[in-house]
Order: sequence, then structure tokens, then C-alpha cells
Amino acid sequence: AGEPTSLPMATYVLQLIRDGYLDDASELVQRIQGVLRPNVILDLIVRLGVAHHNAGSDELAAVHFDMARKVAPRTVGPEIEMGKWHAARREYDIAKSQYVAALRKRPKSLPALNNLAWLLATCPQDDIRNGTQAVALAKAAVQLTQAKVPGLLDTLATSLAEAGQFEQAIQFADQAAKIAQQRGEYHLLADIEKRRALFAEGQPYRQE
Repeated sequence: AGEPTSLPMATYVLQLIRDGYLDDASELVQRIQGVLRPNVILDLIVRLGVAHHNAGSDELAAVHFDMARKVAPRTVGPEIEMGKWHAARREYDIAKSQYVAALRKRPKSLPALNNLAWLLATCPQDDIRNGTQAVALAKAAVQLTQAKVPGLLDTLATSLAEAGQFEQAIQFADQAAKIAQQRGEYHLLADIEKRRALFAEGQPYRQE
């Protein structure tokens, strides 16, 4: 894979990863660590780790996750991304364990709080769901952001519905919808309104 100069470097690395040129992407990331912002480098390294895991190279994945922790010792990026990866493949037990591991490292990590709450509230696997825990996690995330992030409010509403607290679920869904509309986040708004309709019927939301 040639290295074009017309593309921003981070975008080019992401394209290499998507195209499966993982060795080239790893080599390039090593070369540009002092050029791009640390948070951008961290994201690229974590994505490389997940890509190697997807390709069945757990040893190389571990190398990149270790590298990420050297760049940012308190990062939970590897755990979050692996949790999302396993959840997408319906490996819910593993996804849960990844999010829990992230929270042990960083109890105030918004992605960890939100993703675990969402999983506990909406998982189609009965033994994973726990409405009470989901509400506690989602409330923590909402409080940390002063109830200003519609996606987090949506998670709280969905968690409350799973816990059988439908009136409160509707209230927070309305709050989430209002902020999403103000921000022009219309795709999220449509999803919130669909879930709110379920809550109004006394039904929780389940992932398909």
C-alpha cells in the first residue's frame, strides 16, 4: 500500500486498517507518534489492537493494547472497544466483563458507565439484564455530565424502563428528546421517540 500525501495521516492509517494492511498501519503509527496528538495516536493504536484481535492475532492485539497503556496509562480504550466488539457478536458475557474491567480502572469513565448500563438494560439474554444496576450506572453518567448529553439520558430512560419505572423512563426520554432536537441529532431523536412509545405501553426496550 503506497502512502499518499493528499490524505491526513490519521485518515490514511484508518484506511490501512480497514483494508487489512495491519503491518503497514502499525509501522506508520510508530513513525508518526511524535507528529499527531496523543489522543489521536491512542485511538489508532487501540483500533489496531482490535483489528488484530478480529484477525485472530491475540498476541499482536495484546502488544498494541500494552502500547496504548504506555501512551496513556489510565486508558480504558482497549476494554471499551473489545466490549463493543463482543457485544456486536452477541458474546454478552465477555462484553460485560470488558466493561466491568474498564470501570474498575476508571470508575468515572463515561463510555464504560454508559455501555455497561445499556447492556444490562437491553440485552436479549435474560441472565445478563439487571435493571437496578443499569439505573445506578446510567444515573452516575448523567450526573457526571449534568444531564446535558441526550444519549446518556436515553440510556437512563431505557434502564428505568427495564427496572419497571416507566413514568420516570418517559420523563427522561422526553428530556433526552428535547436536547437531541435542540442539537439537531435527529437520528438519535427518532430512536428515543421509538423507545418512548414502548415505555408508554409499559414495555422495556430490547436489542434485537
